[in-house]
Formats: sequence, structure tokens, C-alpha cells
Amino acid sequence: MKRSLMTALVLVTAVSGCGQMRSIVGNMGGGNAPPSQLPAPNGGAAASLAEPAPGDPIVPRKPVGWRDSLRRDIPYVNMTSRDLPIYKEADRSAKAGTLSPGMGGYVETCSDAAPVCKIRYGANGASGWVRMDQMGGVAN
Repeated sequence: MKRSLMTALVLVTAVSGCGQMRSIVGNMGGGNAPPSQLPAPNGGAAASLAEPAPGDPIVPRKPVGWRDSLRRDIPYVNMTSRDLPIYKEADRSAKAGTLSPGMGGYVETCSDAAPVCKIRYGANGASGWVRMDQMGGVAN
């Protein structure tokens, strides 16, 4: 009997507040007014995620190109199933060798004119230019 009375009391207490959250908290600054009649934040100015909040400094962002996103401290490997040509120059006019699947090296620099980077590869530290759209970076 004591247990059922206690359960009923807890149930009545829990249910008695259902649907009453609005009257307890109320609308911010609007009493019971519907949301369409509440005052707009920022003195009536429409808020936008594209614009900084009033008082926030506007910091220009540096444009990020494909070369800027390539880290220099991780190896890049040939992700294809075939040998990739390695070139002597960025214009890819003279072939210097090939890079086997799964093999690679570290980026030294990249070309502004073409999607190629100069990588340092092999045990002897040779370097050459390779198309980066067929390479993948390996991070720990």
C-alpha cells in the first residue's frame, strides 16, 4: 500500500507539470505572445550567418588552393595500380622515371601552372615532378 501510494504521488508530481514549460519559462521578452510578434534580436535587424555579429572584427581569409592543402611533412604515394611517370620538369616534357604503385615521397614544391608537384623519392633522394591527382597522402 505504501509503495503504490508513493508511486502514485511521484506519477502525479511528474505529470502535473506536463505542457506547462511555456508558462514557467515564458517567451523571452514577449510574455505569451506568439513568436511572430516577439521583438527581433539586434534591434530589428535580420540575423545572417554570412555576416559577422556586430562588434566582431572582420578577418579576411587567405584563399586556399590545391597546393596549399598539401602537407610537406607526410609522404604521398602512388594510389593507382600502374606505374606513374616522373618528369624532370613541371611542364612534363621529359620523363625521368616511374613511380610504382604504393611508392612515393615527400612534396618539395608545387607548380602554379599545372597540377604537379616536385617530390623527393627513393633511397637515393632523387626528385621529380608527378601529377598529384593520382597520389594520396599517408598520415599517422
